[in-house]
Amino acid sequence: MTQWYQPLKISEHLKRIFSILNIGFFIGFAVLVSFEFKFNWCEHMIGNYLKTLNNKRPEIGTIWKTGEQTSNAYTYLDTIVNKQINVSLAARKATSFTQLALKIVQGQWIKFDKEYFKKLYLNLPNSLASEIIQPAELIWLFLRSDLSRIFCEKNTKDLIIYFIDSENRVIKQININIEKLKQFKEKKIYFKGQLKNIPEFQGRIFSASDFFKAILNLPKETARDLIPTPDILLQEKGHIIKAGISNESESGYIKLGFEFENNGEKKVVFIRARQWAVWHLSMDIANLKE
Repeated sequence: MTQWYQPLKISEHLKRIFSILNIGFFIGFAVLVSFEFKFNWCEHMIGNYLKTLNNKRPEIGTIWKTGEQTSNAYTYLDTIVNKQINVSLAARKATSFTQLALKIVQGQWIKFDKEYFKKLYLNLPNSLASEIIQPAELIWLFLRSDLSRIFCEKNTKDLIIYFIDSENRVIKQININIEKLKQFKEKKIYFKGQLKNIPEFQGRIFSASDFFKAILNLPKETARDLIPTPDILLQEKGHIIKAGISNESESGYIKLGFEFENNGEKKVVFIRARQWAVWHLSMDIANLKE
């Protein structure tokens, strides 16, 4: 039995299938599908929805663990880098190898430039400096065109200095024993006060005019070894009023003290002179008194 709403002909079927409503629905669906392939609307909507629920979801799964490990690795790397930067900045404030040994810990390293290394090296007692590396060898290292970088590392006993060439090879390594550093006093360049307040100069203090007149009467080679570092004195403000000769010697050197006065303030500046040159000077001023 045929129902009244059933089409009787094929043409009626086709009219119903290709009606304006059906065609419009099909076109709209096709547009939505094509736009979804192009812009991924559904994925973004679902992703945003899941993101709002993310805090309530349990932190499990391989992807979460991998992300956590990556995040921890970046955090640890940042900590290492920041710590290394802080160590380098702190080490830069050290004025001697002894202070440097206190500022860095075992396994840490810092980078030197030539000027900074020379500053620390020149602050060592002459005997210890020559034991670590001969001045001539150090000069030759600094003159080499292939010297690229200088690194310092600390282990349980030593500060280890590496001289690296442009091809990242170690061309020289020196070890500075930390305990030996502690046994030596650092060079003291300045003393606030007067020469008469320093025991090692007692009895050997002279007026600046008499002291320098005696130096100028000596041969040039002798005078040169008496004041081997004139820049230390030339950069000081004020004028020299007294000079003294230490009664102690160290590895062929004797300390000379020069008392400066500047705006009513007095301080003593020290330099080291060759012992043989000081002996010649002492003969000329032996009869001079303070």
